[in-house]
Amino acid sequence: FFNDTATTEIYTRSIVGSVRCVQETDQYQQKEQILKLKDGQGNTALHLACYEEKTDIALTLAKAQAPYTQKNNEGKVPLQMGSIALALKLHSLKEEAEQKINCELNQ
Repeated sequence: FFNDTATTEIYTRSIVGSVRCVQETDQYQQKEQILKLKDGQGNTALHLACYEEKTDIALTLAKAQAPYTQKNNEGKVPLQMGSIALALKLHSLKEEAEQKINCELNQ
C-alpha cells in the first residue's frame, strides 16, 4: 500500500491534519469538503486512518460524519481497510448516529 516509511509518515501526518481541520472548522460545507478529500489512490482520511489502525482518529473522523461509503481506486470503502474490530466500532458508531437522527425526526 505505502512505498516506504517516509510516505507512511506523510500520510499519517495528513490524517492528523485532516482531523485538526475538522475539529477546528465550524462551517458544515468546509468540513464536508475536508472529509471528502482524496489522495492519489482515492483514499480519504478515514480510509487511511482505518488502514493505519488509528482508532482514535478514525472515530473522530466518523463522529464528524466522514463518508463511510466513498470508495477508493481499488473499490474499497474505509471499513474494508482496517481490522474487523475497528470496522465493528465504526459500524456501531454509525448505527448510534442513525438512531439518534431517527429519534430526533420522530419528536
